[in-house]
Amino acid sequence: MWVVMTSSAKSYFDKRFGAKYRNVALVKLTAEATAIYLETGRLPRMISRRARGVEDVKPYTQHRVGKTGDSAYAKALVEAQSICDQLNQNQEEVDTNQGK
Repeated sequence: MWVVMTSSAKSYFDKRFGAKYRNVALVKLTAEATAIYLETGRLPRMISRRARGVEDVKPYTQHRVGKTGDSAYAKALVEAQSICDQLNQNQEEVDTNQGK
């Protein structure tokens, strides 16, 4: 199962101008981590392949957090969620085809 995860990002502009940046990533969970996520809603603690329960990570990027829905971060979240939905739908189709 693919999920969208976010984390804080450090940037030169953080200290200089007070701008906030966040990372957005697509993370593929293992079967065990998927079961835990579906039951409790808990995600891995970090965006890394080294994290427990993480099978794969799509490269993530930094986006500036703005005050409106037009900010780069808000747009990146929407885009990442749509990609995540497509990946999960494709995975479900593969799983059903293999079951036949």
